[in-house]
Amino acid sequence: MEPQFSPLVIVIFTLVTAFLFGSAVQGLVVGLRGIRHPNYTSVLYLTIFAMLTWLSTLFVLGTEGFFAEFEKMPPRIMLTLIVPLVTIIVLTITRSFVEMLRYIRPATLIYLQAFRILVELVLWLLYKDGICPKQMTFEGWNFDVLAGLSAPIVAWLAFGAGRNNKKLAIAWNFVGLALLLTIIVTAILSTPQLGVFTPENRMIAYWPMVWLPGFVAPFALMLHLFSLRQLLRK
Repeated sequence: MEPQFSPLVIVIFTLVTAFLFGSAVQGLVVGLRGIRHPNYTSVLYLTIFAMLTWLSTLFVLGTEGFFAEFEKMPPRIMLTLIVPLVTIIVLTITRSFVEMLRYIRPATLIYLQAFRILVELVLWLLYKDGICPKQMTFEGWNFDVLAGLSAPIVAWLAFGAGRNNKKLAIAWNFVGLALLLTIIVTAILSTPQLGVFTPENRMIAYWPMVWLPGFVAPFALMLHLFSLRQLLRK
């Protein structure tokens, strides 16, 4: 059965997604300008078009219930993860993109993780509406909100006022990855195929929550990996 999302959930999650989209575009602008990319405009517009196409595809298919076929193997919902994960991996190992990371302030990649506070608020609201299992919220097994709450503090302690505490930033990134992995595993265990927790996690098959596995969660992963790639770069 298709979950009924409250207007508040739809508004908050749409705004979070839009904010992350804008942040990605701004970061790309800074990086392309930094390396003086010869095809600056083309790369920028192509990337914007690709992201808009992906988000629109998730919107249409999520609205039509395409990803709700959990009985099929592999589940269609896995498609929402494959595209962003492959993209992130390719970017992380691409030399020209790594060069672009030099022009992004290290603190920025950490500050941005504060968006996870709103994501956890949305999950909690969904739990209160009987759509999301308790284990996927901060009342259950999900402590990902700590990553969001600590992000501004760690960014300031590591890089504020002229500091350059890379060790603190690196350690925080690994902790953040562990917290992110915990909620991802919990979300998988809550899907209809496994049904470890109730209510079943069917919400990720529908818009706007289909943007969670298809864009928002991978964005958090991307920030961690890009930050580590930047900090560990010789």
